[in-house]
Amino acid sequence: MNPLAEARASLGPVTVQGTTAEASVILDAQAEIFAGHFPGQPLLPGVAAVGLLIATYEAAIGRRARLVAVHRCKWKSPGFPGDRLDIRITWQVQDGTALVKGTVTIRGTVGCEAQFELTAPAG
Repeated sequence: MNPLAEARASLGPVTVQGTTAEASVILDAQAEIFAGHFPGQPLLPGVAAVGLLIATYEAAIGRRARLVAVHRCKWKSPGFPGDRLDIRITWQVQDGTALVKGTVTIRGTVGCEAQFELTAPAG
């Protein structure tokens, strides 16, 4: 399982306005991300939500980025197969690093809030 690769593949169109980006995804019940998490009662792994936030940033800037650090990641509501996830990120780039703040909304409720750093390659 590669959560970031799955996030890149499943992410819907990304809308970008300045340093804000938004996207959506519907969780496919057959997605590999649910394998073993948890048998009989699949639940979105936290690493998958972070992967969706990173994939949204990459789509917004048009190139790959590398995770440097996670400063904060708080789960507030679980995600299940079939749920629609709405993703919103904002970022600031300084000295080649992007400080990204993101929210994953699940069923109209904030499911995850995160703040992390990514490389922001020039190009």
